[in-house]
Amino acid sequence: MIVKVAFLLFLQIQLLHVNAYSNEPLYVAKTRLDRLNYIALYSKQWQQDSADIHSIREEPMILLIGSVYSKFLSFNSHFTFDSILMGHSREERLRLIGSRITPQAFVFYKIFKNHNVHNMEIFDRVAADLYRYSQPLHVFQWQILPDTMQVSGYAAQKATTSFAGRDWVAWFTPEIPISDGPYKFNGLPGLIVLLYDTRNHYRFALTSFAENQSERFIHKTVSDQTHAFNTTRERMIAMRWRFIKEPFTLMPNVSPMGGAAQREEVLQRLRRRNNPLELRY
Repeated sequence: MIVKVAFLLFLQIQLLHVNAYSNEPLYVAKTRLDRLNYIALYSKQWQQDSADIHSIREEPMILLIGSVYSKFLSFNSHFTFDSILMGHSREERLRLIGSRITPQAFVFYKIFKNHNVHNMEIFDRVAADLYRYSQPLHVFQWQILPDTMQVSGYAAQKATTSFAGRDWVAWFTPEIPISDGPYKFNGLPGLIVLLYDTRNHYRFALTSFAENQSERFIHKTVSDQTHAFNTTRERMIAMRWRFIKEPFTLMPNVSPMGGAAQREEVLQRLRRRNNPLELRY
């Protein structure tokens, strides 16, 4: 019984992410940023608990590439909100998400790179709140090495860098001369086809790459722009660590439901998600 009640509280916390979309209009309004030229799909694997090598989660990711803009986000989020749920009412969208008919997303950030002004705009969540911040595009000091190998069917070359408290290894391919990649990573003379940190806590691997043949565009939803709180990268990282250590301080409307024992079990479960990609700024 204790486990069941604790799980219900944990589920209540997860649904806060879903309910954040409940104020959207019948149709999701969008701002067109760029024509979609290429689509790159990645598999993201990450270790949620830094002390538990078995706490691996995997999610498909998508990189939408235009002439000026690119957009990186969860494929499940993109597929669900941009495709399946577009024509449904708010109530029907919540019902579909809760029924698990739609793909479940566990990665909530969206990263927009503007290669003209050399800037990134990031939308991300802490608890139920959506935040927005910007940072320069070219923050990576790459060391390109002579090592080469085949990755996902492409001839790739090795490069290394340090970012946000981790050391990273990237394999990029000059066969796709697009200076972009998963998450915030960019700046190499070719698309990044494999990226991982030296602790093996995070890994992005290209699973497919294709040119867009239809009239499609890269968009930014108006609801994201309207509902997001402006912040800085430094404050975002600090809030994330605060949520890891004391999650209920950022969720005052979530009650213990089953008492102190259940609250503590949920706290411990949330605290095991203690391994964010960006450890520091």
